[in-house]
Amino acid sequence: MMRHTTPARKRLHADIHRLLGMLMQSEISDPRLIGACITRIEAKPSGHDLIVWFHRMNDDDHAASEQRLNKLAPHLMHRLRQALPRSRLPKIHFRWDDPLDKGDAVLSKLRRLEAENS
Repeated sequence: MMRHTTPARKRLHADIHRLLGMLMQSEISDPRLIGACITRIEAKPSGHDLIVWFHRMNDDDHAASEQRLNKLAPHLMHRLRQALPRSRLPKIHFRWDDPLDKGDAVLSKLRRLEAENS
């Protein structure tokens, strides 16, 4: 059974999405993570944790990027606590967003077909 997400929780998730995006641009200096962007945020069934889906163009080592971001998660959580006046924030877990890779592959095939038919 799917839990109902309250408007307040949706606003919190939107705030976390926005703030994490800004933090990733301003505070991550690892060149292997530059250009990574958050695609969506989902609550885990427990409601106490969030899955932060991300993607980075031309990233050949998804697992390493995911591991690096999860290693930075405590720092990002600290910065979120400073920015959001809440007594408790959900813990964040970064995951690679695979569907974007599949969509990119389909677009590449369509472009090749178009080029062949021109």
